[in-house]
Amino acid sequence: MFSFILYIILYIMRLNKTKRKSKKRKITKKRTTKSNNKINKIFVLSFYKERREKYKKNKLYEIYEATPKTKITKKVENEYSFYHNVNRNTKLKNIAITEDHYNIWKKIIKEDLKNIVIIEDDVYIKDFKKLNNIVGDKFIYIGGELYPKIQKDIKSFKKNRLNKLKLKEGINLMSENELSMMGAFGYYIPNATIAKKLIDVIPVKNKKKTIDTELKRIRWKYPELINGYYYPALALINYDDAITGHNYKALVNKEVDKIYKNTEFEFYGRNKK
Repeated sequence: MFSFILYIILYIMRLNKTKRKSKKRKITKKRTTKSNNKINKIFVLSFYKERREKYKKNKLYEIYEATPKTKITKKVENEYSFYHNVNRNTKLKNIAITEDHYNIWKKIIKEDLKNIVIIEDDVYIKDFKKLNNIVGDKFIYIGGELYPKIQKDIKSFKKNRLNKLKLKEGINLMSENELSMMGAFGYYIPNATIAKKLIDVIPVKNKKKTIDTELKRIRWKYPELINGYYYPALALINYDDAITGHNYKALVNKEVDKIYKNTEFEFYGRNKK
């Protein structure tokens, strides 16, 4: 009789222990699923040491030190194409930046990273809560300047179309309005698969261009890879940092400068709403 009672007690204890383990596994699984719906890391491609301190305030940021232009070999330089009036110093700086973007993509592939955002060190994230709204399985722009398909149409586009676009808050598709994006202010790569697909199609044409132009080319030739952008922008230009960058004087005109200063491109070059 005593043996039977002892057996029952031990059986109940084992049963309760099994239930506790099962419940713990369910909780763990739930937490894992939840973490997959959040941005895991924001790589900050950093050229200037003095800009790095502000990114230490949020654990999502991870500094990725930029490659000095002096490290660019002649072989890599010859892989790129620029307009004839761009001096070699500017060429090398832009090549270094672009190659660093690609190196981050390769890091995503090698380490099988998920839910990654990439920005440069003259950019900041405006709203971290909304940042999680971009999580999915597609490349998404979170900052930049809206452009038409044809570069030479930019003046007409800004005058007649840009501010009339009907954009919703959240993810919009460039294909809905025949748009593209200039400026790699910030973008989202969901996983190694997408990073690999992007790497595999570069250069889109015979020679490489700078990162924003190459992404623009991908958008038109491979719209299944690049199409979406989050509106209003979540990756905004820090005006005081941007005006000290090496591309600022060469590329930014008075009209763009005014938008930089007033809205930090929160509306992708549109007037402030």
